[in-house]
Amino acid sequence: MEVCTRTHIDRPDKIDEISDLIHDCLFDLDDVKFDAEQSCLRIKFRRPDPNKAKVGGGFWILKNVELPVVQCFLNIHQVEDFSISDPVRIGTYMLTDLEYNGGDRTLSIISAQPLEIQVTVKAFEISVEETDEIVEVKKFKSVFY
Repeated sequence: MEVCTRTHIDRPDKIDEISDLIHDCLFDLDDVKFDAEQSCLRIKFRRPDPNKAKVGGGFWILKNVELPVVQCFLNIHQVEDFSISDPVRIGTYMLTDLEYNGGDRTLSIISAQPLEIQVTVKAFEISVEETDEIVEVKKFKSVFY
């Protein structure tokens, strides 16, 4: 597995760049790992890659689409502390947004389901890595591809 694309930010005013990359992507809570040596909270997630979609023949205006889903990582660097509150315990969640509070240096990872991940950081630094590993291929029919 190789990293194809890496997006790195170190300014809170750029947080939307990362939010756009993770929005509506799925992750498993078991795939949230903390590397104490690197002070990094790493969340493995899955992201559809429309640039790699294959569109083939279909019936009339419907086209057959194969959309690869690639393995990605959301990395929160310079972590001092973090907490996870998982009241519903469903295991798989959808990332929706990131929020940063500069006053107490806390980053909140927002999910579509009831889940609270709070990360306190020494300094603001976040990255997303997209790999070349395809974890699934979604097949569907579409007019718009």
